[in-house]
Amino acid sequence: MRLVIDEIYLPSKSRERRRSRRLPIKWPIEIQGTDDRGISVREESRVENLSAAGVFFYLSRRLLVGSKVIVQIKLPLAASIWVRYAGEVVRTQNIGSRSGVAVKFASRRPEFLIKFRVQPGKERTADRNGLTWRGSEGQPASFSRHRLPPDACE
Repeated sequence: MRLVIDEIYLPSKSRERRRSRRLPIKWPIEIQGTDDRGISVREESRVENLSAAGVFFYLSRRLLVGSKVIVQIKLPLAASIWVRYAGEVVRTQNIGSRSGVAVKFASRRPEFLIKFRVQPGKERTADRNGLTWRGSEGQPASFSRHRLPPDACE
């Protein structure tokens, strides 16, 4: 006869509940959504921490828990490569004049983008199967279809 004893681990109140590790990074982030007054928001900020499941950042405006947002994060590469996630605000906290916002990503698979500046103050974006905009500063842009090399997105 063989006796098997299973160990049971009960979560303590101080134990971390997150399923993925958070990284304290300060990469540029752009947020699009609607604030607590129903006004459209498009704001730039910096990531405070990032995980496979979500992101935390600060804004100057308050978003409501449950509101849907689009988050774009610039990767620290030579090219202007960004990742875009759809997400939902799951937590907010007011700290002085700033509002801390935690967003849970709808999917762990982002859309990869390349951003191009083709005219002063104007920016164009191309996704993996999108358009590449070409043109020098201040000149009209032309475009062509492109595909990012697989290693550019990994």
